Amino acid sequence: MSSVHPLLLSLYFLLTLSSFFVWYRTYYTSKKPKFSLSLSSRKTLISISLWFLTYYLMGLAGTIAYYRFPRFPGNDKYPEPLPDIFFEFVPEVCPKVFGQNIQSLILIIFYTYLTLLILPFHSHGLKILRHFLILNSLMFLTRSTTVSITSLPQPNYTPKCLYAQNATSTFSESFNIVMLSGFPPKSCGDLIYSGHASCAILSMLIFEYHKCYFSYQKILRPLGWGLVGIAIVSIFTCRSHYGVDVILAGYFSFGLFGFFKLRVEGGEGFLSEKLKWLAGDEEEMREEGSGVEVLKNSKNRRRRNTGEATGERESLVKGLDESSETDSSVENYGGTTSTNTISANV
Repeated sequence: MSSVHPLLLSLYFLLTLSSFFVWYRTYYTSKKPKFSLSLSSRKTLISISLWFLTYYLMGLAGTIAYYRFPRFPGNDKYPEPLPDIFFEFVPEVCPKVFGQNIQSLILIIFYTYLTLLILPFHSHGLKILRHFLILNSLMFLTRSTTVSITSLPQPNYTPKCLYAQNATSTFSESFNIVMLSGFPPKSCGDLIYSGHASCAILSMLIFEYHKCYFSYQKILRPLGWGLVGIAIVSIFTCRSHYGVDVILAGYFSFGLFGFFKLRVEGGEGFLSEKLKWLAGDEEEMREEGSGVEVLKNSKNRRRRNTGEATGERESLVKGLDESSETDSSVENYGGTTSTNTISANV
């Protein structure tokens, strides 16, 4: 049995602890005798389920990438890595810390900070966790559309991928290797774009958005971005990805975060409403609901005032019309009487 990846352990720990907080806030902080999930807890569980669903979808895309990436059976020298300008300036050195490369260790640090400090001690811990899960799910979805399209040769010579690129494999065998060999799925050739770089950048963007530095912003903020830079450099030194993979990871990370922020804060339409509901907390929904009610009441008040004014104008016009008709009838009656009098005199 293969050993469990420490990054996987940290993710399991994160999800287990978050589930515990959902249960604790729902059961022990509720005055109701029966167990019932709050709206915030239900949305957190939906976000966790969405995270697992999109992660396995990305694993299926990794299966296609594993099946399609270049192979040269019987030739240990090929395929050679593609030319990359970053590889020309960055030496190939991949030190291991506790058996893991630097970029994986930095992700463990970010996830531990989110799990042990932000989730229990921040006033919006569950909301921040949902934002983390939703943004990672969006990243998994976009990455699923890129890893399986263009097949690139492996840039490093890890034993697993070195064996894979020198042996043929059917799609069924690729599926068994990637999807049925444990969690998380392990693949070769799933390069575009870098998941490690994107996860590190998204973590810091979430910390920035929610000000997750407590009273140590001057220390934790530059330290966090410094760790992101170290993770990116480590990706190059370990030859885990090509330069284009890391650059696209930056574009996608900032783009997805901007898309998410725009949709949640003021977007319109079906997707915006669903993201706003899933990402927001109960207080924001109540405030938004009260704001909607105030807006509806003001609109109704304007309609009522407009209707009353219109009714008054119609009544006034009707009164004027009736008055003019009365005057006309009086004039006609007076004229007829005078004519009759003259005729009688004659």
